[in-house]
Amino acid sequence: MSRKTVTFRSQTISNVGDLIQDEGLTCHASQNLLAFLAGELLAYKDEGMELAPVIMFCTDAEKAFEGFPGSVRHTVGNAPLHANSIKRVLKDCAPLATRSWSIFIERTDPNQIQYGVFNYITLPTTLPLSEAIGLTSAGTCLLLRKIGPSTIEVRGAKGNELSLVFSTTREEENQQVSPVGTFALDCCKDIPGGPVADEFRTYFKRLLEDGLSKCHGTMLVCAADPSLETMGDMKDGVEILPKLDFFAAYSTYRSDTSAESILRLQSAEELLNGILQCDGILMFDTKGCLSAYRVFYRPTTPDTLGTPPSSGGARTRAFEGVKTMIGTKLISALFRSQDGLTIRAGGA
Repeated sequence: MSRKTVTFRSQTISNVGDLIQDEGLTCHASQNLLAFLAGELLAYKDEGMELAPVIMFCTDAEKAFEGFPGSVRHTVGNAPLHANSIKRVLKDCAPLATRSWSIFIERTDPNQIQYGVFNYITLPTTLPLSEAIGLTSAGTCLLLRKIGPSTIEVRGAKGNELSLVFSTTREEENQQVSPVGTFALDCCKDIPGGPVADEFRTYFKRLLEDGLSKCHGTMLVCAADPSLETMGDMKDGVEILPKLDFFAAYSTYRSDTSAESILRLQSAEELLNGILQCDGILMFDTKGCLSAYRVFYRPTTPDTLGTPPSSGGARTRAFEGVKTMIGTKLISALFRSQDGLTIRAGGA
């Protein structure tokens, strides 16, 4: 008779160690701290409320923050460089790290850390923290964030990335290009060219990536004429009148840059983030507009080909059905699972 216990701990520690070594840091204590932090972030709660702070780990905070315009940081405490200190860091800082605030942990020497919270000036054209970290040259600098119910992403300033998936089942993604980026281009297909349009495509991609990282799974579709009356098997949606026109809001901001134009664009972003939490499918057109949400795929005719039902949950099955509409009613579709798997179907 034998007994065996299997955990994610050994694989997490090993892969985190490889990542930080590639980022220029060889430190067993930092390796254990970051591995433990990834596990704690997965389902962290404070006073019964689930929190998912973004955390930056660095070896030189002074230089790291030089890369963030208008950054403000507040040191909260010091602790030993040990995995056991993470509970204290999160308890002190996680409730503060909401909206534009994030947590920083600085390795001040081989045995100590300093920690606190920070933010920096963010405008619609500002790089998000997940990309801005790649601009810093301040020693080792890593960003940890939760991008799905079972997935923690670790990004390094030197471009190394690690996705820690705490799940026993996950489909493999074989796409060589960014599914979100390509879907975003589909949604901008009929926007006239020009410098503002080029900027908008980059902005819109980041907007979708950020919103999808905070949702618990969803599906997005793009159509040249996203009218619910012509969508056939896609039914029961809530139309947005007028459409949520991101390109118009962004163009106004770029030509005006007034506080009013910034607030108008930010309010559209907040509304999109709320809609991404809703059940059903979001429907975009090819001019950067969101036209409907809470749309459901309900086929009116049975499968006459005898195709066996697809595996997975209701959203996975709906995605298989939606894919049959690509090329006729739809240009493309984007599927985001609960554990962060993202697949795009259709388009060029």
